Amino acid sequence: MLKEFLAKKLDVGLFMAALFAVSLFALPCQADSPEVIKSFDEVIRLNKDCSLDVTETIDMDFGSAHRHGIYRMIPIRYSRSGNDYSVELKVDSVVDENGTEYTREISNQGRDLNIRIGDADRLITGKHIYKIHYTVRRAVNFFSDKPEVYWNVTGNEWPFPIESAKASFYPPPDVSIDAIQTACYRGPLGASDEGQIEKFSDHIVFQTTTLSPAEGLTFVAGLPKGSVSPPSFGQELLWFFRDWWALFVIPAVSFGLMYWLWLGSGRDEEALKAIAVDWNPPKGLSPAEVGTVVDEVCDNKDIVATLIDLAVRGYYTMRELPKSDFFFLSSKDYEFKKPNPPKDMSILRDYERTFLTTLFSQGASDVALLSGLKNHFYLHLPAIRNEIYDGLSERGYFKENPD
Repeated sequence: MLKEFLAKKLDVGLFMAALFAVSLFALPCQADSPEVIKSFDEVIRLNKDCSLDVTETIDMDFGSAHRHGIYRMIPIRYSRSGNDYSVELKVDSVVDENGTEYTREISNQGRDLNIRIGDADRLITGKHIYKIHYTVRRAVNFFSDKPEVYWNVTGNEWPFPIESAKASFYPPPDVSIDAIQTACYRGPLGASDEGQIEKFSDHIVFQTTTLSPAEGLTFVAGLPKGSVSPPSFGQELLWFFRDWWALFVIPAVSFGLMYWLWLGSGRDEEALKAIAVDWNPPKGLSPAEVGTVVDEVCDNKDIVATLIDLAVRGYYTMRELPKSDFFFLSSKDYEFKKPNPPKDMSILRDYERTFLTTLFSQGASDVALLSGLKNHFYLHLPAIRNEIYDGLSERGYFKENPD
């Protein structure tokens, strides 16, 4: 009895294990489905005034991902035959397949116009249709008076693949389709891989399939002369200034700013009057002040000239001390000594009093050695220099401190 019972239990266990294994294979895979643009369909109509009327229909499948919407990056800055130019693009509407308006925000981002389509407070998934209608100006270039449309259909900023991309180009009604020269390229920016071109009685279709992320579709349509009316000279000039405004505005602003500064403090007053030659320095100026007026800079040599000037004017005596030799080495020093009684310092200028006070600030108040100045006198040079500048400015030799 026990043997039969165990045999039945074993059969039931094997059955349940087999059933569990089959159920594993029978369950569907729950991996997220990828995001993809099923189709990108664009209709471009060229008007007589060189403007383009563009309608895009984007069939977007978000798969199982939850998103707020899409970003449509439309190239508006182009380089063609060595010339950089921008097109004028105006978004007229962004709707779904039923004509219901989407929430959108438009901004410039680098070489593209960025249209953010979707509601920030609402998540969506699965398939959605986006229809974008906009008008473009300055998308037509002229080579030997022959108009040419160079147009990036999809842009190269999509982060997911495009299964099918198509652009239907309609020229003005009186232009023969057979007279239009065409080229079509697919792939990343700058690629030369060719797409498919098909001509009909009134339009041309440029198309391709299986575009990877960052790949796009671009076409060129060269029309015969007279197909459209070229923009006026004034319009071309306005576009040129818009593209290269920095070349005009920045120099003009810089010139205006520098001219304003020159008017305020950079020009010599009464400069148009004749300048009389004077062979002697102005009366009442010290050697340090004369040196400063000549080159508008108070150098150290101008300040050192005060050392000789004050001695000549009797504020102290200078004498060279005897040399002290040690083998091949020798040293030389100078002594400065005030007279007895000392001269009146009240008639001196501010920088001269500072100079004299600093000179005799070490040791005995009436005797100083040159060797005793090297570790402290230089600390007072900035103050002496500023007092020279201030004194000359107060007497009208400078409008303000030239430093």
